[in-house]
Amino acid sequence: MAADNCPILRVTLLGMGGSGKTSLVNAFVNNTAVDAHSPTDHPTLYYKTVLSSGGPDEWSMVEIEDTYSSYRADGKTLSENSRMAPRNVKNFLGLKRRISDAEASIGRDQVDETVLPFGLAEAPKAGRYRPVSEGRMGFMIVFDSTSQESYEEALNIALLMEETFKRKRVRVRPVVYLVANKCDLNPDSSKYQQIAHTAELFAREQGMRSWRVSAKDFRQVGKLFREM
Repeated sequence: MAADNCPILRVTLLGMGGSGKTSLVNAFVNNTAVDAHSPTDHPTLYYKTVLSSGGPDEWSMVEIEDTYSSYRADGKTLSENSRMAPRNVKNFLGLKRRISDAEASIGRDQVDETVLPFGLAEAPKAGRYRPVSEGRMGFMIVFDSTSQESYEEALNIALLMEETFKRKRVRVRPVVYLVANKCDLNPDSSKYQQIAHTAELFAREQGMRSWRVSAKDFRQVGKLFREM
């Protein structure tokens, strides 16, 4: 595939603090397992190229958007337009980002109108948050499969997402996965089995796919991201 045709796909991870969103990203992007929990204060972007199913030369760039706890409503942080905005999980439910004429001109050669790879991307600057992709194409709603509270928050996010898409009359729905993380901790416990089973039933009712993964053991992590 020509470099200028390489698609850039954005996947956004949502969920309660401690659900393991950042650990999942690090397991996939950096092939590392993070043991210590460090709260995410600001949305963070990660990148990885993946081989698509279209053929041996079909590559895609995945832009992974890691987010702070969906519970948080304290203070302000940078939004996509590089302005400070109050923390709110609703900030990550938009599907499109406006690209100005000035930005669009960056991505084209002024002589022959050739599209340049990553032409829209500017060099990183302090105090700015600017994804490369034009909008969000997929969501992973992540929860700690050993925590009822984390699971219930995931359901709240899923219902909020559905309500938002209906209100905005979204025609082309993004791919949404419901991800039960930390399935390595106590897989034989009745609590885990109940949460994981009810999550699968909920996902089926909502028309989304459910997953059982472990960022610590790298279990199903690669497949999770590749299939999305």
